[in-house]
Amino acid sequence: MSASTRDRLTLLVVVSLPLLVWWVGLYPGTFTNDSLSVIRQIRTDSWNNGHTNAYLSFVWLFSLGGSQWGLVALAQVTLLALSISSLGAAIIKSGVPKLLVVAASGIFALLPQVGAFAVTMWKDVPSSAGALMLAAALLERRLTSTPKTSTLWLLAVGALLLGSFRWNGPIALVLLSAILIVLQRRSSLNIVVVILGVAVASTGTLLLPQQIGLTKSHDLFLIDYRQLHDIAYVFHEQPSSISEPDKDTLSSLMPFERWSQGGSTCETVDVLLFDQISQFSPRAIENLGNQRTELRAMWRRVVRDEPLLVTWARLCRAGGVWSPIFFGNQPTLGLVYLHSNDSELGRPGYFPHLEKELIRAVKMTSSSETSKTITLNAMLWTLVAMSLALAVKSRQLARRFLLCLPISVGVMMSVMLGAVAHDARYVAGPLLISQYFVGLVLLDWIWHRVAVSRRLRA
Repeated sequence: MSASTRDRLTLLVVVSLPLLVWWVGLYPGTFTNDSLSVIRQIRTDSWNNGHTNAYLSFVWLFSLGGSQWGLVALAQVTLLALSISSLGAAIIKSGVPKLLVVAASGIFALLPQVGAFAVTMWKDVPSSAGALMLAAALLERRLTSTPKTSTLWLLAVGALLLGSFRWNGPIALVLLSAILIVLQRRSSLNIVVVILGVAVASTGTLLLPQQIGLTKSHDLFLIDYRQLHDIAYVFHEQPSSISEPDKDTLSSLMPFERWSQGGSTCETVDVLLFDQISQFSPRAIENLGNQRTELRAMWRRVVRDEPLLVTWARLCRAGGVWSPIFFGNQPTLGLVYLHSNDSELGRPGYFPHLEKELIRAVKMTSSSETSKTITLNAMLWTLVAMSLALAVKSRQLARRFLLCLPISVGVMMSVMLGAVAHDARYVAGPLLISQYFVGLVLLDWIWHRVAVSRRLRA
């Protein structure tokens, strides 16, 4: 079976319509601290690599140089719609009924973790679209003996989106390549070559503009915040392990209570460096940068004296990825500045009732730790999808997820290795892939139960 051009267009329309409802209802989009940082850089023409050069260029291009922020959200919606419809087309090709895939795709696009996520100005949206495109390309590749040119292009575009829009992207692509070689050996060499080639190009987009003076390096990159959290965690748990000279250094940078608060949570960057979680404290960042040599030496002493505490601090930070249950203060879907005082980001108020209902849906999704775990935890959904793939032996659809699993593993492992804290949006790609498959498997099961029941009655 194959997905015709008509099938692909149908999927694209069915996915786009619900996403456009989110875009219209929350126009011009939703904004977080990260969003406002990108906007500020474009307005002042002072770019840095804190949010990747690719995303800054993306926002600059689709905002028409910084004047139409709603077009950025529309571009993100378009990318996510294209990626979901591409995955749906690949699943139709695997033999699943077209009507079932179309219905599931439309329902999926209505969900807050898809629609509200798509219209938030985040680099994670293009990156997640790339993960979905890679999933579609891997399925297409396994369904044909020889990869089509269109499949290789889909693979390359997906890898570029995943690789260049987040700093952990190239690491994810390298891990994905390694997993594919181990699992599929020689049959995956052609796609591994494409993925590794794009990984090199993505690394160039992350690093080259700074080298040639097009953008600056962000001040935050002067410090390894993983080491900073290790120190804060040890200070909170065992303050006696920190020597008096080291305590003098810490107190010269920030009050002791701030270090202790930072060591009590995995959200260290927020607690240590944000003033009431609304803006960075420039003086704190400058002081930390000036003392980075002393902090590195302190970290080495901490690792030597308290290796178990440092290990647990790193597992704590990675808990948003490896744990199927969120612990600590985990993020919502990012509806932070819906009613900004900035006139350019203001709400037009054309659809107040629709906006109200959409916001209510987001709050229901992310109002408690339990609801956030159930709807936003990528590991939980990946384990559920994998269990279905192994348990439902009579159906091909569930086992198709195993072909996409290397993407989820690569992305989640890269976040665990590279990031300081772990928001749900960092692993949105694996989350959406697994949720899409779980929904399809359940609908497929219902579909066949109804069909069997009808045949028995006949």
